[in-house]
Amino acid sequence: MSKKILFIALAFVIIIGGVFALSNQVIISNNITARNFLNEVKKGDFGNAFNYVEYYDVGDDVSPQTSYEKAKDIWTSRMIKLKQEGIYLTNYKDLTGYMDDGYPKGEVTLLLSNNGEIEEQKCSIHFSKLSKKWKIEDLYFYNSNHIFERMISGDVKVK
Repeated sequence: MSKKILFIALAFVIIIGGVFALSNQVIISNNITARNFLNEVKKGDFGNAFNYVEYYDVGDDVSPQTSYEKAKDIWTSRMIKLKQEGIYLTNYKDLTGYMDDGYPKGEVTLLLSNNGEIEEQKCSIHFSKLSKKWKIEDLYFYNSNHIFERMISGDVKVK
């Protein structure tokens, strides 16, 4: 009887450990994705940054109808335009990742230049897996409705 209890306890520990290991792997992987994405945006290399964007056009849980190349063109064009207007990412800090009800999320503080004036925007990072790999879907600013928030979104219908 004690061997059976020991076996059940060991199986339980292995299963729970596996769940935690998988969750941590997703968090670490998504932190790397977010860091790579933000570094490319900071450099102004929006073509490379788009590799980390989960774009959508109908809804954020429906496969998009827009082709990848068209979506990339839309997204990079609006990010370039925004930078030309003097609004761009200069840096970021406090990047963290976590699981929320089984879904990976993150937080970061963005340092944005708004025509030379630096402002901090704390935001939530939402990931999606429509393309079979976790990518950044949206950044949601906590304290404002900033144009940068709308333009960096994976929503290719935003203008």
